[in-house]
Amino acid sequence: MKLILLNIAILLLLCVNCTNTPNDSIKEIPFGDGIEHVKEINISRIASDVEYIALETTPDCLLGRDLYNVEFCGDYLFVRGDYQLFQFSKEGKFIRKIGKEGQGPEEYLKITSAKYDNHKREIYVNDLLAKKIKVFSFDGNFIRDIPVGDGELLLHYDSDKKLFYMYPMLYFNKQNSSELIVYNENGEKIYDFPFIKKENVKYPGFIFTNTIIYTYNNALYCKDPLEANVYQLIGDKKNPAYFLNLGRYEKYSMLDDMIVTETGDTGFGEINKEADNKISFYDIFEMSDCICFHYLQNQRRLALYDKINNEVCRVRGRNAKIDGFTDDLQNGYPILPRFYTNNKIVGYVSAAALLEDLTDKNNVKDSVKHILEDLSEDDNPVLQVVTLKMPD
Repeated sequence: MKLILLNIAILLLLCVNCTNTPNDSIKEIPFGDGIEHVKEINISRIASDVEYIALETTPDCLLGRDLYNVEFCGDYLFVRGDYQLFQFSKEGKFIRKIGKEGQGPEEYLKITSAKYDNHKREIYVNDLLAKKIKVFSFDGNFIRDIPVGDGELLLHYDSDKKLFYMYPMLYFNKQNSSELIVYNENGEKIYDFPFIKKENVKYPGFIFTNTIIYTYNNALYCKDPLEANVYQLIGDKKNPAYFLNLGRYEKYSMLDDMIVTETGDTGFGEINKEADNKISFYDIFEMSDCICFHYLQNQRRLALYDKINNEVCRVRGRNAKIDGFTDDLQNGYPILPRFYTNNKIVGYVSAAALLEDLTDKNNVKDSVKHILEDLSEDDNPVLQVVTLKMPD
């Protein structure tokens, strides 16, 4: 009897340990220790070509300093600025703005994300406030609405299975909720990924980052902002693929991004300075021999994980003003990948920064040199389109 009880105790202990550490099937990435090491890496390590594309600037197309999504689809280039969606040719010539702001049946309150289906030539824009995905044609015509839940952000569209993956914002404030919800094209919920709160864990009240979804080798992966694991999604199942060991930065991971002070019925928010060392992941780009992590820690940063040598480093040139790959192909501006689209990663740089930093016009090549001839500092941002090497 004592032997049976002892065996049960050992099994329980093993189960407890398995919940707190990655199992043998997960590849552990030494992220926290690795980013202490800064290394200069040329873009030619991962790229076969770099092209700089100046986005045409007109009174109808003013994008501002930040871009929130860039995607090549068919013969077009779609760019989302401050809550609006713009359509360009692949060369950067402005074509039209998709839809318009308003409360009419064919209008949107605010576009918070957008996805595309080149085969159907349809655009799916997420109107977060209206609880709808609004569908437009590539010609800019409104087609239909797809109803979704309250406060849900469109993260991914599977054009083969016709499924939308939605992130319910602030879900971690609820005891029983979902961290990812999947709808079909009729707005019917197919399945979800439940969020189960752990005991004795204080979850943040305010967090600025969302779940990340990316594709690699025709498989779908995701990383929840509150977990250190990267999972492969197979139907309604999550299989652990990577464990991001944050090392000494782990203690900051559950801090609030913002502190809110309540005064009566109102609240005043300010950035939580204690969270300066917190690592917030913005995107992941996986390739055959490496993984790029776009993350925030006081500023936008880039880390590269070498799959072969199991090493991580922070990527930044010696004299560069920002993190990113050194552009040894065009001798242009450092490339911080922001978006992934059709075997390309895309960064961008403001026209003013490009004009200020590339003072030696004779040293730059090809598309950079051509752009600088007519560029003005008030123009729209310039895209850095990186064509990735095909795996051997």
